[in-house]
Amino acid sequence: MNPTRLCIFITHPNQHFSPLFNELAKYKQLCIKVIYMFDHGINSSYDKHFGQEIKFNIEMTGNYESVVLKPTENKQNYSFWNVNSPKLMKHVTVFKPDYVWVFGYSSLASWKLWLLSFGKYKLCFTGDSSLKQKRSLFKKILKYFVLRCFFKRLDLFFSVGEANDNYYKAYGVHKSRIIRICYSVDKQYLLKDLNKKGNSRLEVKGELNIDPNLFLLGFSGKLIEHKRPQDILEVVRMLRAKSLAVGAILLGAGSLESVLKNKINDYEMGEWVKMVGFVNQDEIGRYYNAMDVFVMPSSKEPYGMSVIEAQLFGKPIVASDKVGCVSATDIAVPNVNTLVYECGNIGMLAEQVEKLMKDKELFNRMGVESARYSEKASVQQVAKIISAALK
Repeated sequence: MNPTRLCIFITHPNQHFSPLFNELAKYKQLCIKVIYMFDHGINSSYDKHFGQEIKFNIEMTGNYESVVLKPTENKQNYSFWNVNSPKLMKHVTVFKPDYVWVFGYSSLASWKLWLLSFGKYKLCFTGDSSLKQKRSLFKKILKYFVLRCFFKRLDLFFSVGEANDNYYKAYGVHKSRIIRICYSVDKQYLLKDLNKKGNSRLEVKGELNIDPNLFLLGFSGKLIEHKRPQDILEVVRMLRAKSLAVGAILLGAGSLESVLKNKINDYEMGEWVKMVGFVNQDEIGRYYNAMDVFVMPSSKEPYGMSVIEAQLFGKPIVASDKVGCVSATDIAVPNVNTLVYECGNIGMLAEQVEKLMKDKELFNRMGVESARYSEKASVQQVAKIISAALK
C-alpha cells in the first residue's frame, strides 16, 4: 500500500511543531512535506513581542522534505497579504498530496490552499481560536459568514482542546469532523539535563540568589500587556504583607520589561522576585524545575503552551479563566491539577496561591496530576492520533 502523502503548511518552524513533524515522519504509512513561508526559528530573527533577536536552539528540521518559500525575509511580518508566495501551489502540486494540513486561516496562503483544493486533496486544519475572547459585534458578524464558508469545505479539524472544539461547532462544524489532540511538547528534550550538576532546584535558586525556602511562583512567556505578568508582582506583594515566604521568577522578554523592573524596585522586592530574561529551550527546564507553582494570568491566551511545559515538571497550575487549555476535558483541569480564578482579580489569584502554599496535600496531589496529564501532550501521543486519523 502506498503511504498517505501529507503536505503541511505553516508560517515558520517553531519549537513545538518541529518535534511533532519529526515524529510523524517516523510512520512508514506517511510521506511528509512541510512548507514554511519564513525561516524564523531556523535562523536568528527579530521577534517583535520579545523585542529582541531570537533563535531557538533545538532541531527545527528533520527526516522529512521541507522548503522555505521566503528564506530571506527576516522581518517578522505575518500579515494576511505577506504570508503568501507564488511558489506555494507549485510545491503542493509537484508533491501530489492526499492531505494538506493548514495551520490558521488568517493568511492569503491558507485561502489559496483552500480555494484550489477541489478534487485534488483533502484539507486538515489546526488553529487555537476560542469563544473565550471578547470580540466586537462587527467581527462576530464577519466571522460568522466568512468562517462558516471556510470551515464548510475542510475535511478534518485537529482541535487542541474543548474551547477550540466549541469554536468550530459555533461555526457549523459537525463533531464527526473534529479530532481532539493537544499542542505537543518534546518531553525528552526538556527533561534531558535535569540531573546534571547545576540544574537542581536548590542550585538554580542559589544561582539566582533566592532564599531556598521561598515558595516560588513561576511565569514564562512574552512580557506584554495581555499576558499580565505584573499581576504576579502584586500577588507576591500581597502575600508577603501577610508574612508568607513567597517569591517569583519571570522568564521572558518584551515591552513590559522596564515597567516590571521599576515595580520590583519600587516595591523593594528584588530579593524575592527575579527576572531571568528570554530563556532558550535547552535551558528552560532548569527554571521550571525551580518553580513551586506555575501561574498564567493572561487575559487573552488561545491555548497556553507554557502550561504544558510546566506540567512536565509536576507543577500545579494557577490560571485565569481566559486560558484556552483549561477545562474538564483538557490538559489543565480545574480542581485536579489547576486552580482557576477570574482574570484580573488579584485578590482571588492570591487566594488560590495561598491555598496551595498552606495545603500540602492539595499541592502534592495537583503536582502529581500535572505530570500525569502532561502525557497527553507528548509528541508520540499526538502523532499517534494524527496518523490514525489520516489512514
